[in-house]
Amino acid sequence: MNKKFLLPLLLTLAFSANAKKSDFTPYVIKKGDNVSQVIADNALTPLYGKEQWVEKVLKLNRLTRQTAKKLEPGDVIVIPVSATYFTEKEYKDEVSVLESSWEKKVEMEFLAPKEKNLSVYGSYFNRSYGFKNSDLKIRQAFMGVLEYKKRKIDIDNRFSFNPIFSAAVYTQSNADFESNDDLVAEFTPSFLGSAALEIEDRETGYAFTVLSEYENMAVLDYDGTNYNVRSENVVWIGSGVHKYYHIGQNTYRLSLSMARGNNLDAFKYAAKLTSFIKQHYRVDITTQRTLFDLSQQTDVMDTGFSVGYRF
Repeated sequence: MNKKFLLPLLLTLAFSANAKKSDFTPYVIKKGDNVSQVIADNALTPLYGKEQWVEKVLKLNRLTRQTAKKLEPGDVIVIPVSATYFTEKEYKDEVSVLESSWEKKVEMEFLAPKEKNLSVYGSYFNRSYGFKNSDLKIRQAFMGVLEYKKRKIDIDNRFSFNPIFSAAVYTQSNADFESNDDLVAEFTPSFLGSAALEIEDRETGYAFTVLSEYENMAVLDYDGTNYNVRSENVVWIGSGVHKYYHIGQNTYRLSLSMARGNNLDAFKYAAKLTSFIKQHYRVDITTQRTLFDLSQQTDVMDTGFSVGYRF
């Protein structure tokens, strides 16, 4: 046997002593043999290409393509018994890479602050009317909202300008009159469209918003003698300030805002706490006060909550 192949042989035999018997088997080179044909005869295919069987067997035996051509009859090489010798390890490595990639995708796409946010949520709130010379009127309302927020247009990786658009439809149950159970007031559905621009300082978590809203709303009017339901169109211009808190996988936003209506001498003030649970599930708690003049000064209080999902 050529002495220059003695060391590789000893290494492979030592390696085989610590391996499972079923992993591989020694093969004695015969006259006319070449490594490729030996590998093919052992049903290990495909043969050629990066990380294919010729390359793997050469590495296992500490051989190169040049030294493999110089093997002589009587030299011994090691051949894997089956493809599982390499493929089990490669499969585990591949699974590990895929798991790591999946975990990173989950972290980036679901747990990290969203670049683009589409939220769908439903709201339930209790609405009460207050008039100067009349008792309190109470009714319930339901709202469906679709909101889109585009994040982020960066300035120095700290500030971002985030446009926000939303559309909502809300319905209201019949009014209950505390002093007269025979009175009934029926309301048509109301509509609310909004466009806003949020300027966010991501270093401190504070944000400032300017907004414009168009609302077609059904409101209860009292002229001192009679109650009437009226439909009013109001354009709101307002602003708000927000504070973001990031705790674990969740984000919380505390918002305060006010807006001025273009008619009815209308004002509204709102406070909202929004929670993004695991960055996807949205829960809001809201209180809002709206003041406007119809036949007399009207004070409307809304208190409620909403639940939804952010894509």
